[in-house]
Amino acid sequence: MGKFAYPPVQAVPAFSNTFPHIFGTRKNVPCLIPAAIDQDPYFRMTRDIAQKLKYMKPASIYSTFFPALQGLKHKMSSSNPISGIFLTDKPADIKNKVNKYAFSGGGATIEEHKANGANLDVDVPYQWLRFYLEDDDKLAQIAADYGSGKMMTGEIKKILIEVLQQFVKDFQERRAKIDDKTVEHFMSTRKIEAMPKAFLEAKADAEPSVPKKEEKNVQVPSGQKERTFIMIKPDGVQRGLIGKIVQRFEKKGFKMAAMKICQPGKAHLEQHYADLKKKPFFPGLIEYMNSGPVCCMVWEGDNAVLTGRKMLGATKPFDSAPGTIRGDFCIDVGRNICHGSDSVDSANNEIKLWFNDSEVMSYKHHSAPQIYE
Repeated sequence: MGKFAYPPVQAVPAFSNTFPHIFGTRKNVPCLIPAAIDQDPYFRMTRDIAQKLKYMKPASIYSTFFPALQGLKHKMSSSNPISGIFLTDKPADIKNKVNKYAFSGGGATIEEHKANGANLDVDVPYQWLRFYLEDDDKLAQIAADYGSGKMMTGEIKKILIEVLQQFVKDFQERRAKIDDKTVEHFMSTRKIEAMPKAFLEAKADAEPSVPKKEEKNVQVPSGQKERTFIMIKPDGVQRGLIGKIVQRFEKKGFKMAAMKICQPGKAHLEQHYADLKKKPFFPGLIEYMNSGPVCCMVWEGDNAVLTGRKMLGATKPFDSAPGTIRGDFCIDVGRNICHGSDSVDSANNEIKLWFNDSEVMSYKHHSAPQIYE
């Protein structure tokens, strides 16, 4: 009987009045269902009956299956302890499982691997790092090095082990703090806000603060608006995108305070990327950035730093929305065209690094009254 009743159990959460404590009696709230492809029949059925019941048809978005340690043709299962990493595993368990069972797309011999590189499409350590590794630049460098044969299988497994050990450790520490009261609250029927308070607070903490007009940033001269540093990388310069990128900032209403094309050398680039110096991809990053000229710019305007980052788009072009620079002009994360300051402090430091004081202009823009109140 449980199996017989399961399709409606899957279907009813797609209709908003299933949750009167959240949506009241509304039946017109659209529903997007994230699911794996094996759940597709249930939601096709839901769409078929929705119109007859006078509900809005739900939409589905499908995710890919996470591969088992043994490879893409295998499936993770709690009954098979070597098929995956469990959240109860100890650091030694994680190390042993990855080293012993994680399927490698590398060559059968060192010579073959160095000659042909790894097949990233089937390599489990790389596929898992695509999900667990937060640093997109590091992932791109791993793909380049491992795919070309410069990085060995043992090296990428070591990186994955460290990432997973930290992930599981953090989870276990958070889980240890959960008590019965927390579980009871989580399972209770209650009003859930569209934007939870904790989320809004975390979002506010993560975003760079913008000084109010009456509280001028001490590093910004009186009467001057916020400045940000934007750099078009060698790929953007070589592809002739400087004009199009400049046009976007001008159309937005920002004022250009400085601009120059240069190729400053490795020492200067190493100083710019000093916070990444301990990363394994650092040498490759510097080599690429030094492969051709870059175009450095200073743009000025209200909320210039945060708005500039939004105009560039996400680090991964695939995640960048259409209309952003990366969303429109690039495909690969290793060739994502632009760099933009991520905070007011970093903008000030980067501007000082790339420009002399005499190179950064302060002037009144004739269109300012049409841009600002």
